Amino acid sequence: MAFVNLYALLGVEPTATETEIVKAMRQMAQLQLISLDDLKLCKNTLLDPEARKNIMRSYLLNALRCWRN
Repeated sequence: MAFVNLYALLGVEPTATETEIVKAMRQMAQLQLISLDDLKLCKNTLLDPEARKNIMRSYLLNALRCWRN
């Protein structure tokens, strides 16, 4: 699976609260700027605390890989 920065996709910071993430998801959906599949991925990943920890870990690992290259 390709690396997808969900925070950039929604236009929020990684430190965004759950309320800010939901608001951004609604705005993107209303403007139809994001696909339904991406919205589902954001919802399932960013609104679940355990999944959010895992995604942050993968972002850090990806940043280290990019930094090494």
